[in-house]
Amino acid sequence: MALRYRIVPVPELDPACVEQMYTLMQQSYCHVDRLAFDRDLAGKTWVILLEAEENGALRGFSTQQCYDAMQEDQPCRIVFSGDTIIAPSHWGSLKLPLAFGGLMLSLVDQNPSSPLYWFLITKGHRTYRYLPVFFKSFHPHHRIPTPPGLQRFMHELAQARFGEAYDPDRGIVVARESSQCLQPHLAHIEPQRIQRDPHTRYFLERNPHYAQGNELVCLAEFSRSNLRPYILRELERACPVSV
Repeated sequence: MALRYRIVPVPELDPACVEQMYTLMQQSYCHVDRLAFDRDLAGKTWVILLEAEENGALRGFSTQQCYDAMQEDQPCRIVFSGDTIIAPSHWGSLKLPLAFGGLMLSLVDQNPSSPLYWFLITKGHRTYRYLPVFFKSFHPHHRIPTPPGLQRFMHELAQARFGEAYDPDRGIVVARESSQCLQPHLAHIEPQRIQRDPHTRYFLERNPHYAQGNELVCLAEFSRSNLRPYILRELERACPVSV
């Protein structure tokens, strides 16, 4: 079943859509708390909705928050990705990366003089794998040490958002006992993938307790010069996104 996407400002979300989002979270994660879900959603700017073209049923979503920050006394913008899930029946669909990339390019074009960063925390290797697909340079990376200035910036962003839950020595947001984590059947990683993919192996080295809900802090600058050429071509060929 084909998917379509919409990018909706959080205040414009229909209550019925929010219920579908919560249900999808419950199907995919353990320890999903409704109050925490609503509180997290209220702090976001937009939601990318993935819907079945045939009947409009929700098949995935990703919440995004855009805000201003300072990097070494220079202004920049941050897009922080929050709750993100795609129904397993649609794994491999390009709709989410196209929607997210189009959103980010629109923000780049609105203010090209201000650097834009994607701030991501991930408890799953599939989400981490978006980084090498999209970017020439991102951090942490199995072959490229994180520059000291950028490492400090990552620490600042994570500590400001997560406080004592963030462990700077490991670059991990440490889960509490009640933190949400992927359902066991979704957290499983096939041994063949671990063997053949260095990015998956590195994710496991950096975040061995991902299945308990620990999240790896990641950062990438979103710019045309840092996008892989084929990704940039696909994004510029797709329908433009305006926010």
